[in-house]
Amino acid sequence: LITQDEYDRDGASTTFTTDLNVDLRAAFQPILSFAVKWDLAAGDRLEVRAATDFDSTQAVTSGTWSVLKTYENDCDCVWDSSDADQWVVQELSLVDFEGYQTWIDFRVVTTTGGGKGVLLDDIMVIGNEYRNNFDITSVVTDRYSASGEEHDLAVTVKGIGLRAQEGVTVYAQMLDSNGIRVWPEDRTFNFFQVPDNYDYPELCVDENGIEVSDNNGNKYKTELSCENADSDYSWAGNGITGLEKGQEFTVDPSTAGVDWVWGVGLGPGIYTLKVHALRPDEVQVPDENRANNFKTVTIVLGAALLSGDAENWDDDGKGLGNGWSTGSYIWNGDVDGFLTSDVFDVWNSRPFLVVEAEYDLTDAYVKAQVRTGSSGSWYDVKWRALDQLSTLYSIPGANYTVLPDRWTGASSYDNSTTQTFFADLGSVEEI
Repeated sequence: LITQDEYDRDGASTTFTTDLNVDLRAAFQPILSFAVKWDLAAGDRLEVRAATDFDSTQAVTSGTWSVLKTYENDCDCVWDSSDADQWVVQELSLVDFEGYQTWIDFRVVTTTGGGKGVLLDDIMVIGNEYRNNFDITSVVTDRYSASGEEHDLAVTVKGIGLRAQEGVTVYAQMLDSNGIRVWPEDRTFNFFQVPDNYDYPELCVDENGIEVSDNNGNKYKTELSCENADSDYSWAGNGITGLEKGQEFTVDPSTAGVDWVWGVGLGPGIYTLKVHALRPDEVQVPDENRANNFKTVTIVLGAALLSGDAENWDDDGKGLGNGWSTGSYIWNGDVDGFLTSDVFDVWNSRPFLVVEAEYDLTDAYVKAQVRTGSSGSWYDVKWRALDQLSTLYSIPGANYTVLPDRWTGASSYDNSTTQTFFADLGSVEEI
């Protein structure tokens, strides 16, 4: 546990209590474990929640809370028994909060009150910490745009392990739909190493380089608050080079130069951006969670997007079928539904359908169909290309015994739950 801040518990500035969060920045598959008894009135519930952005000075409204589990009614256990078997021992996964400082909250929501309440004991967070580990936390670029334009690429790496990660090098390349490298043109990868002298700025120091605190004895949390406090204060590193736990570095044109600008000379089409990051001593000291060092992003150039506003989906307002909502187009999976686009013009000789999707479907599926004109028969979109080696529904890069002809199951693959699917509409034989 680490101390994050202090909270005025009674509101009268007389009783301050330290608020603690759980440091999961280097955790591996952490678990929240506790023993609980509950006896609640009808309509009341106990929620176990977690958040990464809680601020105790705004305790009522702060935090984007995720409910891990809800308890209602009673535990069907003897309330006042000393028998350990009468406690319900719970283990809840905190995997979604790996890499973050996390607050845990046990909250009772009541309508009228009643019941005996809630008993908690043996609250603990269990998880291993990596020693040598860093992650690629974001890859930012234009994914859908006109062809032939310049686009910046920004890749952020973050220290996760207990040891500072030195010599981290980020690599990037782009392939066309046939797997041929198109960027960079003169070498296999663009690459950039986090500078050897990189010292992540996180301390407020005086003119002598000594760390200073604010009037309440707390650390300055931002560069702005530090430098506004005194003209002699500056924002500096702690003297340790490399990526320490929680520290970040972004490789982009501002830090790595024009090599990290792509797009000029690329025509309309579907491209794959591959990014990875490694240390020079990877063989001798392997990264303990290497999977997060590799990212794949699909880029679509020269496409017309049928997304965002409802008017793109059928001009009579009936394009959103049962269970579908506008915006990112989410189907709730509870009832049969459909999503029908408005008529669009084909402006080139090789039109492609591109769909970005995230799904987890059991006893349900989604299929795509196409027709020519505003009436007539609908035909299934199945094959990705005329060679019939993959389908619209195949996750790029995944191996299949039987090629899928619909979206079903789960879209999790290659360290991502969101995938980009595409198909040449010319491979639909009926049109």
